[in-house]
Amino acid sequence: MGLALGGTAWLLRTPFGSVLTAIRDNENRTRFLGFNPAAFKIVAFMLACLLAGVSGAPYTLHLGTISPAMIGTAFSIELVVWVALGGCASLFGAAGGLVIGQQAKDRISSAALTLGCM
Repeated sequence: MGLALGGTAWLLRTPFGSVLTAIRDNENRTRFLGFNPAAFKIVAFMLACLLAGVSGAPYTLHLGTISPAMIGTAFSIELVVWVALGGCASLFGAAGGLVIGQQAKDRISSAALTLGCM
């Protein structure tokens, strides 16, 4: 996770990252400046898919098996809540939200099991 976070932080400091930030802030203005937002979005999507694939392999090894039922709507909503918790303006805020959200989930689950609620 640290390598992916560091690589993404480095990428956002490059001219490519500056164009992505400009597209996020005002796509029409970026197009007016002579950049093709669609091409930059495709490359950004490809990099996101690469990161998702590389992170999915250790997740599968950790669980021992994987099925579509394990990664459904609830898991996706959970990830969005974690990013919102940390703030989507910075990578480190989103990563911090992930850590805080996962810790809270683990502690609440442990407390519920201890109290016999589950």
